[in-house]
Amino acid sequence: MKALLNVEEMLEDNLSEYMKELKSKLDLTQRALAKFRDEANSMSNDFEAYLSNPLSSFALIRHQQQDWHKWALFMEQRIGQEHIAFAHHMRSRLPTAVDLTEATRNIETLIKFYQLHPKDLANGILLSHSQPDSALNSLDCYALGMFNYMKKEYSKAEVWFNISLTLYDKSDKDKYNVYNFSEKHIHKWLGVLLVRRREHSLGVWHLNQAKDILDYDDEMISLAIIKGHCSASFQRPTHLHCRYNNWMTPFLRIAPLKLEELSLDPLIVLYHKAIYNSEIETLLRRQEFNLISGKDNIDQTIHERVADISGFNLDRSEVLSVINNDIGGHFQLQEDAPETSDLKIA
Repeated sequence: MKALLNVEEMLEDNLSEYMKELKSKLDLTQRALAKFRDEANSMSNDFEAYLSNPLSSFALIRHQQQDWHKWALFMEQRIGQEHIAFAHHMRSRLPTAVDLTEATRNIETLIKFYQLHPKDLANGILLSHSQPDSALNSLDCYALGMFNYMKKEYSKAEVWFNISLTLYDKSDKDKYNVYNFSEKHIHKWLGVLLVRRREHSLGVWHLNQAKDILDYDDEMISLAIIKGHCSASFQRPTHLHCRYNNWMTPFLRIAPLKLEELSLDPLIVLYHKAIYNSEIETLLRRQEFNLISGKDNIDQTIHERVADISGFNLDRSEVLSVINNDIGGHFQLQEDAPETSDLKIA
């Protein structure tokens, strides 16, 4: 641990020197900006008199023609390169993922042996003695939650994720951004965890708090979200799934459709909201009697969507039909098979 403390001091000193270079550039920029604004205000107070003076007009033109280009180059300069290189070099002396796993396992052993509550431990309370300097922060608890999640210790992971959520300080948001960590990351994994435990309602709520960072290619996440929309009243076999169809055509990669498996043999799937309410209303307004079909814009849009769903080439298919099954509605039996076949499809 002594070696780790020495590394910590070296990295802190390096970051301090890097900060001084950043501050030096900021101070210079602030002084220059204040001077530019003072000159601009003087010019604005009596613009005509300012420009009538050849010296003043020359100074303004020279400043704009030469100085601003130099400032653009100054803004592009990357500062602190030496300190950045040192920080990368020191990575070889930092703890490894194996070290972190071992330290995390030690925390779990401590909790089990002394029968501690994770919340007390996070607040720095050990065996009824308060040690604020030993308190954990939100990121620490998140790491402990992820450790238990990967071990499939979902109950323990849920406790740590909830503690992390409680300790998350929104005033530190900018600092957490450096670590690529936010409140949404906690909600995301808490949501996935709850879905795995079949607590879908609460799980979907947490996932909705993290919509901006969700990976919809993740089957567990897409299943959880679709679960909130699947409304089948029967008990489905456990081997059937809800998911997003984002693989059939390239277009579905950016606009996936919600798919629910009803049967695998024969294959029966249900697409949720494949046709929008606004499209249905337009079709209903357009149809007057038993059947109206056509190839206008809405028909073409639905036609292309059906092609995306099925993966078939429908260029030579029949036009879409609207069937009126309201009171008085009637549609003749449609025979899709040859006359020699007894198969008839209504």
